[in-house]
Amino acid sequence: MPIGEVLCALLARSHELDPAELAATVAGEAATAGIREVKIWLVDRQQRSLTNLSREAKTVPVDGSMLGDVYRRGRSHLSDESHASHVIVPVVDGLDRLGALTAVVDTDGTDGTDVVAAVEALAALVAELVVAKGAYSDVIERVRRVEEMDIAAEMRWALLPPLTMRTSRVSVAGMLEPAYEVAGDTFDYAVNEDRAHVAAFDAVGHGLLAAQLANLSVGAYRNRRRSGASLEETAGELDAVLDAQFGDSLFVTSILGELDLDGGLFRWINAGHMPPLVLRDARVVAELEERPALPFGIARPVRYAHEYQLEPGDTIVFYSDGVTEARSPDGEFFGVARLIDQIERAARSGLPEAEQLRRLVVELLTHRTTILKDDATLMFTCWHG
Repeated sequence: MPIGEVLCALLARSHELDPAELAATVAGEAATAGIREVKIWLVDRQQRSLTNLSREAKTVPVDGSMLGDVYRRGRSHLSDESHASHVIVPVVDGLDRLGALTAVVDTDGTDGTDVVAAVEALAALVAELVVAKGAYSDVIERVRRVEEMDIAAEMRWALLPPLTMRTSRVSVAGMLEPAYEVAGDTFDYAVNEDRAHVAAFDAVGHGLLAAQLANLSVGAYRNRRRSGASLEETAGELDAVLDAQFGDSLFVTSILGELDLDGGLFRWINAGHMPPLVLRDARVVAELEERPALPFGIARPVRYAHEYQLEPGDTIVFYSDGVTEARSPDGEFFGVARLIDQIERAARSGLPEAEQLRRLVVELLTHRTTILKDDATLMFTCWHG
């Protein structure tokens, strides 16, 4: 059966498909097109390992494996063995990396390019099914967890947008650590016609209280953004909402940003957060330090937006103090200088932005050697021009 007919058959069955039967159904339909032994591998929340959706095989590390290499680089791999091709292709929703798919295809003279294209088409539909079924089932989420997640992190992940997205004019990638215990750090974004809206938040404290503060902040931000409010109006609403709920005893540091997708003008309000960096041609060329105002929730100061003109290809980097203040066992801070050096090294690698971020987090965790004591957020926003 041609791969197109397989995809149509899967689509027809998908409407009432039990999420627990997703892997078996995909494998069964794919076999009718000569694509055998199909396995769906999903990345864990920390992006350190890949687990088979059917749990038929051991977890595979992202670093140091062929399966992980396909995930990291976003490039398919083909190896031929006596009339059969072993294929590994990435599973992505847009640019949001979900994992990888492996299969064996009987070739019998079939061009390798056609084989890879067929499996890639299958993986594209699998990505859509994973996202759709994951919205109302815990089956997929359980596979993506290799350790217990606490309640604060549960709240945090529930409000996160996809970690990675891309259009012709802008791309966004973000990561949070510690993935299974994160509470007060978060980010949000939206692309609306000629504007990209980006924001990062760092709520004071730890655990459930910090998660509640962060959730309230994101909710208020989205509400004003979706109502068409300006940056200044949105900032005023955040001050008012946090003050009404908690007085001035609790606060949230934040960056609210707005990028003009036509001209590249970036406007932002800094409420006590770490200043954004601007990456250009694999070099950090600016630190957007404009005397940050008080965090949200402390008094109600007049908030003013600042402006910076980007060039095509520029990337704005948001980060929280949990990144720069991560300490090594001997007490050395990770620091801004080391962060800038690692950002520039990652940019020179030529890897996708999401993988650059993942590597940055690996460096951060290597520096710390143990779990982070404070949440750490990294977010890239690249204007393509």
